[in-house]
Amino acid sequence: DRRSLAQLHADQIEFADLIMLNKCDLLTEAAKTRCLQVLSSMNPTAKVVTSTRSAVPVAEVLGAKRFSMRQAEAHPQWLKEGRHAEHIPETIEFGISSFVYRRRRPFHPARLGKLLADGLPASVLRSKGMMWVASRPTQSGVWSTTQGTRELRGGSLWWAAVDEEKWPEGLLADMKAAGLWDDKFGDRQQEVVVIGQDMDQKTMEDLLDTCLVTPDEFEKGQQHWDNLEDALPAWDVDEGQFAHQH
Repeated sequence: DRRSLAQLHADQIEFADLIMLNKCDLLTEAAKTRCLQVLSSMNPTAKVVTSTRSAVPVAEVLGAKRFSMRQAEAHPQWLKEGRHAEHIPETIEFGISSFVYRRRRPFHPARLGKLLADGLPASVLRSKGMMWVASRPTQSGVWSTTQGTRELRGGSLWWAAVDEEKWPEGLLADMKAAGLWDDKFGDRQQEVVVIGQDMDQKTMEDLLDTCLVTPDEFEKGQQHWDNLEDALPAWDVDEGQFAHQH
C-alpha cells in the first residue's frame, strides 16, 4: 500500500459506517463543530460518535450490526455524494462546501503534472476522483488530495478500451442511462469530488479547466495526444478492474 497516512485516513473515513471523534475535551466548540461538518461532508451516511478519553457506550461500537456486505460491495469509493446526490449540505457558518467537477475533455499531461506539483488552493480540504489523461487513453487516473498531500496513480481500465466481448450484459445501456457514455469517447471523462472550506467553486473549476487540452488540441484527436509531453509517473495496470463498475 503506497498511500500516505493522510490518504489512508481519508479513505477510511469515506468508507466507514461508524466514526468516533475522540479527545473532544481538547477542542473548542467551534473546532468540534467544524470537525463534524468535515466528516459529514466526506461521508454523509456514517454515524459519528463524539467522546472524551474514548468513553463510549459499548453498545455503540460492539454488536451494533451496522455493517452490510451488500452496501459495502456497492460502495463507489469516491464520487458517492456527487453521482448519487447523497450529499448533506453543510452550514454556511463554517463554509464547508463541495461540488463535482465533470468534463468530457481530457487533461493535458504536462499541465496536469504542473498542478500536481504546485498543489491546490489552501481552501480545498479534500479532492478525489477519476481523471482522463489525453496521453493515456486506456486507463483512468485516480486523483486524491488532502491538505498537504496529493497523488495521481493509475486506476482501472476504461470500458471503452476493453473488448466488448468482456462487457457484462446490459453494460452499455446502463452507462447510457446514467449519462456515463459518449458515442465517440465512451466512458472516458473527468469526475472529481472537491470539498473545501470558504472555497470559491468557479475559481477551482477554472483552475482545473486550464489543465484540460484546449478546444483546438481536442479537435486534433488521439494521434496528436499520444505525442504530448507526459512526465507523469508511470502507472501500474490492473486489467481486472474497470472504471465504471456494472
